[in-house]
Amino acid sequence: MAMLVNIRQERFCQLICSGKDELESYSTAGYAPDRANACKMRHLPHIDRRIREIMQKGAERAEISQSKVLLELAATAFANPADALDFDDNGQFTIDVGKLDRHEIKGVEIATETDADGNVKRRTKLVDAATRKAYLELIGKHLGMWIERSERGEPGEFSRIKTTDELIAKLRQEFGDADAEAFLRLVGHKDGQSDAVN
Repeated sequence: MAMLVNIRQERFCQLICSGKDELESYSTAGYAPDRANACKMRHLPHIDRRIREIMQKGAERAEISQSKVLLELAATAFANPADALDFDDNGQFTIDVGKLDRHEIKGVEIATETDADGNVKRRTKLVDAATRKAYLELIGKHLGMWIERSERGEPGEFSRIKTTDELIAKLRQEFGDADAEAFLRLVGHKDGQSDAVN
């Protein structure tokens, strides 16, 4: 399947494949923001085929680049170059990089400096704990080990809702009719029920 003739639909597919959600992709592609319409578009047969095609084409490239990035991050985050430390009688240490394999050496920063006389000096130091921690956090996020949450709406907005009808209206406003209906079916709410929200 080639690029879609409808430029906005093609843009929608590309945005979905880049990781954007349906509503953001829909509005960024040039449509008026509407969660229900975004959901409908996402499930049109030709849109679904195009998204699968884009993802299939990019899967091999993405896997290679993601794998390489993860390997580089992991090499630094998990490197333990302690075996390469040589201590003198005063407790000072030097790093013998010759003792490190190609992965362990990622945990060492090596810099060269040339003084005014043209002498080259090599400086080595272990990668600092903050850098290692940041790399571990990036790996953890990629692996989905934790979820970043954010509140929607104004502070206390939901606490002002007093009845089920108000809650349903808010759900429809925030998520669209289709998603609100699916939620109501999930919780077993029947039309016509109205009671106070505890």
